[in-house]
Amino acid sequence: MNKFIRPVFLVLTIAVTVTLLSWGRWGHQHINRAAVFALPDSMRVFFYNHIDYITEESSVPDSRRGLIGDKAEPNRHFIDLENYLTHPGDSMPQTLKEASDKFDAKFIEANGILPWYMEDMMEKLTRAFRNKSKVEILFIAADLAHYIGDAHMPLHTSANYDGQFTNQKGIHSFW
Repeated sequence: MNKFIRPVFLVLTIAVTVTLLSWGRWGHQHINRAAVFALPDSMRVFFYNHIDYITEESSVPDSRRGLIGDKAEPNRHFIDLENYLTHPGDSMPQTLKEASDKFDAKFIEANGILPWYMEDMMEKLTRAFRNKSKVEILFIAADLAHYIGDAHMPLHTSANYDGQFTNQKGIHSFW
């Protein structure tokens, strides 16, 4: 019996570990897939016909950041909101230009540009629709959906994203 239980336990442990480590990819895929069904009728048919692409490409921004080390990618995935609001009564810059007028490039790099990058991607997607460029529409839509998913993850909006300031280190990986 022991000879049977050990291999089964090992396989289950590996399966659970792989599942836990791939939550980010799994989460983005399921968010992108579900989003297709929430689209207005006029768009749903087009994206439904390409749902596999939208689903599979949902984690490409993370791949650009992690696997190929794209230096422009990391600060697109988060924004440390509290750092942009440094004084009582401060308001959040509405555009990247406003942020650049108020803060230096090093600060912006360290504290993220997520909402402004999403706005830029939305403008690109609108142009792709106007140009009726199917390839661009699909590529940009999959990327934009990734960033929208990141923006709805509360830990991507705080400087304490990993619990490092509240003695909860590792919370980001947990989620």
